[in-house]
Amino acid sequence: EISQEMLQFMQNLRKVVAVGVVGGSDLVKITEQLGKSVITEYDYVFSENGLVAYKDGKLIGNQ
Repeated sequence: EISQEMLQFMQNLRKVVAVGVVGGSDLVKITEQLGKSVITEYDYVFSENGLVAYKDGKLIGNQ
């Protein structure tokens, strides 16, 4: 699970640049690790080693 310190760092970073998360697991596992709102808290989320892609909370690609 993500620490509060890291979560705050990522939120502050997102104010300056686009932030993406890449995980080898499916979205369910990523949300367990980073929180239920992971797809809205980051600009990009790539699950399953990049095979499934989300931008601004919306699915944009799936292989």
